[in-house]
Parts: sequence; C-alpha cells; structure tokens
Amino acid sequence: MKNCHRKLFIALLLIVCMTASISGCSKEVFSAEDYWPTEGWKTSTPEAQGMDSATIDEMFNYARKSKLDIHSILIVRNGHLVTEGYFYPYSKEYRHILNSATKSITSALVGLALEDGFIKNIDQKVVDFFPDMKIGNLDDRKKSMTVRNLLMMTAGLEWNEDGSYGAQNDSNTRMWASENQLRYLLDRPMKEEPGKSFYYNSGASHVLSAIVQKTTGKTALEYVTERIFKPLGISDISWGADRQGINSGSGRVFMKPEDLAKYGYLYLNKGKWEGKQLIPEKWVEESTQKQIDTPSGLAGRHGYGYQWWQNKFGGYSARGFAGQYLFVVPEHNLVAVFTGGLAPEDFFEPERLMEDYIIPAIKGPKALDEDKAAYEGLLNTLESINKAPAKAAVPKLPEIAARISGKTYSMDNKETYSFEFKEGDECIMHWFCDGVMYDVKIGLDGVYRENDMDAFYWKGMTTKAGFRGRWTDGNTFVADLIPLEDCNIYRQEFRFDGDKLNAKMIQILNGAVSTNANGETAQ
Repeated sequence: MKNCHRKLFIALLLIVCMTASISGCSKEVFSAEDYWPTEGWKTSTPEAQGMDSATIDEMFNYARKSKLDIHSILIVRNGHLVTEGYFYPYSKEYRHILNSATKSITSALVGLALEDGFIKNIDQKVVDFFPDMKIGNLDDRKKSMTVRNLLMMTAGLEWNEDGSYGAQNDSNTRMWASENQLRYLLDRPMKEEPGKSFYYNSGASHVLSAIVQKTTGKTALEYVTERIFKPLGISDISWGADRQGINSGSGRVFMKPEDLAKYGYLYLNKGKWEGKQLIPEKWVEESTQKQIDTPSGLAGRHGYGYQWWQNKFGGYSARGFAGQYLFVVPEHNLVAVFTGGLAPEDFFEPERLMEDYIIPAIKGPKALDEDKAAYEGLLNTLESINKAPAKAAVPKLPEIAARISGKTYSMDNKETYSFEFKEGDECIMHWFCDGVMYDVKIGLDGVYRENDMDAFYWKGMTTKAGFRGRWTDGNTFVADLIPLEDCNIYRQEFRFDGDKLNAKMIQILNGAVSTNANGETAQ
C-alpha cells in the first residue's frame, strides 16, 4: 500500500511539474550548475529565461534602421543562448577580431601566472623581468613601475593614445611601426610617478604579455589555450604577435562570438568550469572590480579594474575599438557579446543598447509565459538581418571593361592586377599582394562574393573576405572589400587611363588611404 501511495505521489508531482513548465507561471529559471556549454550552447526562448522577446526584437530593428555597423549580438542568460543575431554579410561561422577586448584575456593570464608562482606578486617591478635589456630613460620613477601599474593603466609613461586609430601621433601606432614593440614601450620617458593617474596605454598591456611569456616560457596563446580555451572547448582562435614573437597583449585575438561568450560565462561563474577552478576566484573578483576612477569621455567611464571596464548598469566589460564588447552582469546572470565596425561616434552604442533594451528585457528571476507571436517576430528579424539582399540588375559594362580585361598591370608597390570582365553578374580580379596571388570573385549585382584570403592580415593566417564592385564612371571601377573577421571595410578604387592604372586602398572606418599605387600594363 505504501508503494502505491508513493507511486501516486510521484505521478502527481510529475503532473504538477509539467503544468508549471507549460504555464511558465511558477517555473524557476535554469540553474547555471545544470550544464556547461563546453560542446556548445543550449538555446532557449528569451521568455523561458525571464526575458521579453519583443524588447529584444525592438533592439535589432533599431540597430538595422539606424544603420549601425554591428556585426553580431549574442545574449546568454542562465547559461542559455537566448539570442544570436548576425548582420549580413557576417555569420556565426566566422571568427571576429576583438581589438582591445583582448586586454581582458591578458588579464586572466597574469592571474594564472601569479597562481602558478611564475609571478611573485603584482607589485613586482617591471624592469626586473628584463634584466638583460638595456632600457632607455631609466630613472627612479621607471624603476618603481609595477605589474599592478600596467594592469591599472597607471604606468606613468609618456603616451598618447586618444583613439585616433592609425594616426601618426598615436603612440600605439608608433609602437607597432617600430622594430621592437617591447623596447619601444619600455624606452618611453616618464611623465609622472607610476600609480598617480589613469590614462589609456595599450603598450602597457603588451608588456604584460611579454612578462607572461618571459616567466612561463610559453607564449600567451600557448598558455591561454592550455589553461583556459581548451577546457572551454575553444579551438578556432588566432592571436597576432609582434616581430619578436610576443602575442599582442592589447589586441589581435580573433575568435568566434559564441566562444567569447564562453569566456564571459567563465567569469560569470567566478573562474569555475565543470567543477574545476580554471582562474582563481580571488583574481576574478579583484580584477573585475573598480580599482581606479577613469576620466569622463573614455570607454567605460565608470572605472577600471585590471584590464576590465566597469558598466554603468552593473557588472563589468571588455571593450575594443569599433564596437567589440563582452558584457558580464552577475546581478542578472547575464553575458552579452557585440562585434562590429562602429565609427568612433557610435562606439558607445552597444552600451546604450544594453541600457535601453537588453537590461529592460529582463523581467525577473522566473520564467515568463511564452509569447509565441513575439518570439516568432524576433526569429523573423534575426533571419532577415542575416539574409543577402536580392540581386540587383547589372548595368551595362563601359567600353573600357573589354579593353582592359585580361591585361596585367604591374604597380610601383610590387603588386599586380588583372581583371576578367565578361557579361554576367561577377568579375574576377587576379591580385598579387605580399607574395600571394588571390583570384578574387567580385559581385557586380550588389551581393558580396566570399573569398579565402590567406595572409591578408599577416602571414600564416587565413580569413574570409567579401567583394562586390561597380563602375562609378567610364574609367573607374570600385570594389568594396569586407574581411569578414575584421572590423573594417576597405574600398579599392581603380582608375584606368589607357595603359596606366592608379589603384587606391581606402579604409572606410577612418577614411585613410592605406595604399596608393601607380602602374601600367606590360608591353
């Protein structure tokens, strides 16, 4: 009899649980401890995780109508991927450059090196790590500069990094143009006592990577792969290095947005993953809390930790040039990722979208009633923003297209170009650049053609790039080039004059002409 009562009780309990699950009225949100997204994210409707689909849908529509150059937005709540949106021509299959969001990965490596005993403490003097290097402008102030100063951007060095990407007066640009990036930073004169004030210094982050490599005997990429990325199930990454083989501590990491969300989720769980403490909990807490105030006008104006910014709406974030963001908001059990190619005036838009849409979409700790219409509306929006535009009619080719087709132009910068223009909706450009021949398909119908671009960034790296082109007048052909893992868009402008060609490469994000070459056909 007791067994019958027990079976009846279990049956009733299952019915109650199923009813609660269907109604959503009393269902608790998913526990973060129930699973780990090592093999991939579990997906969920926003409502099942206490979020409103309609508000999230409004955000995507606002971003589209405002023509913000956002490439992807991912939202994770309670360990579930509730939204994953990619704007054409970007896709979840592509990695994306993180720019300065990389700094927050470098921060974790310093914490690991500290835990492993390679670094004694963060008050160790920076110059002591490089006893064999003759450091310029070495005075008592520079001798007192510590790892903590580098982490907090209070190095005290003369440094100008005002966000004018690529400008010649930008110290970071000058550092990367030098023969030895580490030496360039360490040789800088001192402006003030270390620890006195915050000012942004990407070179300081690069020195942190050099310290990790010097003390561990492994590059930052090797160290982070072994200790963090491999346990998280992250493998498809690339991390650019300087001329001495030191991974850039300040940028140049390429990884998929969903993998960046995993990194944020690791921090949301205080460094713990599948029962293992990958990053010391103490370091996670210390590095992500405010260590110093930051001046108004800077990204993350609400304070800085150890290579992490503070959010106005709670939590902390990693931030990179052109709109690369990783938001971690423990109060709401939330991680959000943005990638993009935002112009400087739009840089804070992801922060505003968090404030105006994503945080307000959170209605509480419990699941909401499912809203099928709102969720389907969101899915339709996500599908439409990732969809290629309808092919446009291809205008008649100008007369010069037939004359130059098949001819090879040798340029004064050692590049060569040859074009194949035929009737149809695409052309082929044979482009010899940096020792590599690219046979590039260019859409003439307004739709990008996808191409493999080996060594487009630096040798040894492969990326995808989209090309589409048009004739702007009877002598000028313009091709838009979008590296699908980058934050920039390039425009190649080809002006033909008889047997001569002028070719320009323009970076759309800042309007800079990165190359300007002249050449002519072989006679």
